[in-house]
Amino acid sequence: MLTRAFNLENIKKYEIENNVSLIDILNTLTIDNMAILISIGNNMCSEELAYEIIDKALDEGKGIVDIHNEIRDSLFGRALEEDESGIDITKCKTLTDVFMNISMNLMSVGVSYSEFWSMNTSEMHIVFNNLIHKIKAETDRRMAEYHGLAGMIGAAAWGKLPKEPPKMEITRRIDGLDDDEDSDTINNFSNLTKIASRYGGGYNGE
Repeated sequence: MLTRAFNLENIKKYEIENNVSLIDILNTLTIDNMAILISIGNNMCSEELAYEIIDKALDEGKGIVDIHNEIRDSLFGRALEEDESGIDITKCKTLTDVFMNISMNLMSVGVSYSEFWSMNTSEMHIVFNNLIHKIKAETDRRMAEYHGLAGMIGAAAWGKLPKEPPKMEITRRIDGLDDDEDSDTINNFSNLTKIASRYGGGYNGE
């Protein structure tokens, strides 16, 4: 394992203190840039240790592209699918910009600012998935209530209603949620996982 976890606070701290964008660093495939990312992904370990990790991976038979892709997937909290479409990264100068936008959205559903920045990128996806299921359960509950009300006041006019109320269907992470009042939060969260494919997906052999 090249990295343990990418803590959001460490990502923000590195970008602000060094006035750089980790998006640009990830997009430029060099040993030095991979060492920077490995250092951040190992709780800001020393540069010397980061290069040792790369050397060990190369000795084990991993190629430069394999190392890059493993770092990329860890940075974004999960393995990216080759067919994922990316968003326009020109709208996101840094990863901190992306995370700041997500944190503001999550604050509206009960995640505090400090709680968000204490997470790593993998934990962020756990929160995301829990949020999806919470929204689905609440939406299904509302649909059931509306279905019962409609049955009481409108059965005579509308005829026989279905026995079961409609339910939200989630076929993928954000499919079917475009009309939900919380869709902005879901889409912003999903954008984080998709952003890399616009600039890092080329290393998947595309």
